[in-house]
Amino acid sequence: MGRFDGQRIGLRDNLTGKLIIAYPYNVSGPDELVCRRVKNWYYQTNCSVEEQLKTAYVDFLTDDEISEYALR
Repeated sequence: MGRFDGQRIGLRDNLTGKLIIAYPYNVSGPDELVCRRVKNWYYQTNCSVEEQLKTAYVDFLTDDEISEYALR
């Protein structure tokens, strides 16, 4: 089990700290696997994000981000 198990997560820009996208699925497993899975999912949604992924990292969503994401 990893630290992301059962948490709401997304990709965040390393330079700005801004949320890029929220991951819509439940997560479980080792952190390395979860990070790879989230980045692969985002890449599959739009192949032109390859450069953006170089500075992105998987992070927990804040309560405000969770609320905002739930409204979409």
